[in-house]
Amino acid sequence: MAEKKSAVLCQSCGMAMYDAENFGTDAQGNRVSDYCRDCFRNGGFVEPELTMEVMIQRLSEGMFRSEQEPSIRDSIVNFIGSLERWHGELWTPPPSTISVVEDNEETPGGLSSSFSPR
Repeated sequence: MAEKKSAVLCQSCGMAMYDAENFGTDAQGNRVSDYCRDCFRNGGFVEPELTMEVMIQRLSEGMFRSEQEPSIRDSIVNFIGSLERWHGELWTPPPSTISVVEDNEETPGGLSSSFSPR
């Protein structure tokens, strides 16, 4: 029976890191234990200007093809917010949109009764 390896999670993207080559490096080329090679190389973040919102969007792509979209996104937001790089960063979801229609009998005041998040 093969021994099961335990993983360390990248504290930027959440990737499971099992082997030494998965880990990022410090300025001297030594492996760091907190970040993966895709997020952290040579002592710095590969994308230092990356925001939590963009990371959430990247992880969310392709996952929203089911009826559980909101709960999946909420799980991703909570997970990313728990990682060291993003801990304490406030994330604001994109604003919802409200449809404005011409005044008519069905919608007094011109506002549609439906709105949908972007």
